[in-house]
Amino acid sequence: MSRVKTISLAIAGMAAFASPIAAQDAQTPDTDVWYRLVTMYNGADARLGRCVQYFPEGSAHSDMIWSAAPVEATDAAYDYQFWRFEPSPDDPKVFALVCKAAPDGYLSIDPTAFSVDGRWKYVSTSDSSTPDDKYGFKLGALKAGVDSETGEVYTDIYTDADEEGLFRYMNCAGADQDYAINVSRATVAYDTNEWVFRLSPRKPVSGLEGVAADMSQSETGQSAVYDLYGRKVAHPGHGIYVVDGRKVVY
Repeated sequence: MSRVKTISLAIAGMAAFASPIAAQDAQTPDTDVWYRLVTMYNGADARLGRCVQYFPEGSAHSDMIWSAAPVEATDAAYDYQFWRFEPSPDDPKVFALVCKAAPDGYLSIDPTAFSVDGRWKYVSTSDSSTPDDKYGFKLGALKAGVDSETGEVYTDIYTDADEEGLFRYMNCAGADQDYAINVSRATVAYDTNEWVFRLSPRKPVSGLEGVAADMSQSETGQSAVYDLYGRKVAHPGHGIYVVDGRKVVY
């Protein structure tokens, strides 16, 4: 698989509308970027700031996605918290969700149940190039946009209607569901936004040694300044940069 950049996202609520209100202008994710899907829940319980994580076979939530607190790059679960949106060959606005920790697999669009007890299963390997349950995730039926302060994209994530004509949304459930990522027939009735996810960029922290090895002093004799992607920055603003192989805050 080709080398890919990285980032993070957000999910959807609980009540019943026969169809989404009005589709929002959801920004299409970059297909070569990894995203962390972070709930925009703004209440007071443990859902605050949690993200979507794939739990592989034999773990606490075997072969399912579940919510979890974001972890640092040194944590073994780090790659399990990042996702790529792979567009369908038939429709660029319909996606498969692929986890960085298991890039040959995909998140099935068919939940275990069409109710709050439903869970989303991850297929770690595919026996077919185009399985029937691979493509089908859509964005922005109820809420989508760009955060004016952070510049991060946010959106709901949903699939086509179930047998009752209700759309199926990914949702970060509460304590009664052990903070599962479950199925919600979401509407805008809830204002806690546990069904809206923020696409937050995964900052590259590995490979800095390679950047450092390539660093040299500028023609003025000053140490060159690089961003966290290894790009030379002539006029650094406020932020974190790499100078002489070390991270520096400006």
